[in-house]
Amino acid sequence: AHAVNGIFGVAELFILIDKPWINLANSLVAILAGVGLNLILIPPYGMIGAAAAVLILFGCLNLVRLIQVAVLYGLQPLTRYHGKAAAAFAIALCAGWGLKQAAGIHAMIADVSAVLIGWVLFFGLIRAMGPAPEESGVLHKWRRKFGRGS
Repeated sequence: AHAVNGIFGVAELFILIDKPWINLANSLVAILAGVGLNLILIPPYGMIGAAAAVLILFGCLNLVRLIQVAVLYGLQPLTRYHGKAAAAFAIALCAGWGLKQAAGIHAMIADVSAVLIGWVLFFGLIRAMGPAPEESGVLHKWRRKFGRGS
């Protein structure tokens, strides 16, 4: 859910800066929807229901914000780099889940291993697919600051 929000949450900035009252309305509706989703999904599904509620909420909220930005500003704020991050996350998530399912080890060890492998795979795929220009600029500044390149 947080990866969905991090990757697709770019539209909030447009609305937050120029039309904060729309962002406030979005937040109020999101709070009510979140409470409703949790009341519906947690009793039968427990923690999985809570996670699903947050995923549904973030997905819908970001879709609404993208539509609002398209209508208000005539912009589509997503770039091919957002697709790259989404694909890397999906592949890493599937690999981590597969490891957890295949592992015949203690559940806690399987969970930690799946998370660590997912992180390595996610960042490895991001690196293999190439950084966005802004990411390259930040990396270049860090390398100069910390003495790894010119």
